[in-house]
Amino acid sequence: TDDTYAIARLVGEEARQKGYILRVLQSEKGVSAAKNMGLQRISPQSEWVVLCDADTRLGPDFLHHLNTYLNRSKNDPVIGTSAIQPAPEAGLYDIIWFKLYDFAHKLTRTSYSLQIAKSEIARRIEFDHDLELGEDLLFIKQCRKYGSFFFLATDQVTTSVRRFESVGYLRLSLRWILGALVPRRIKQNWIYHVVR
Repeated sequence: TDDTYAIARLVGEEARQKGYILRVLQSEKGVSAAKNMGLQRISPQSEWVVLCDADTRLGPDFLHHLNTYLNRSKNDPVIGTSAIQPAPEAGLYDIIWFKLYDFAHKLTRTSYSLQIAKSEIARRIEFDHDLELGEDLLFIKQCRKYGSFFFLATDQVTTSVRRFESVGYLRLSLRWILGALVPRRIKQNWIYHVVR
């Protein structure tokens, strides 16, 4: 409804003109449907896939940091996430909150904003179409059955704080904690409202 597809096609065309390959796809509505469509179209040669929320941005050195970490890892990771910083215009409160956010994800081996998964396993598992909240937690939990979870310490990932500003840090945190604890059958009726 916000012309995302048209904008993405324009960006894709600009990328092609510069010699990059960028595929623009349109899926049925829903975060799980979109992620699953992307998973099914991963190149067979791709060993890893990075799944981001719409407002998560990867810095220019992110893939280098990730590659270095994975090449040095000795514990056969299959799923992970990274440190996430608030967008550059954020204030001190945002920075402190995101430090706690990273600590919680590292401790609980989960992530709400970014997942990095072995492509072969991610394609097999997919995201639950019936969930709008907690689909990423379930995906990570299922991936962890095949190997270890990792946390990449990097300064290359940022995200918008607009959802936190709109909903409130405490309210959103409580919603996420509840979303992590409530059984799937209850969560499948929950609606996660879009914040633009």
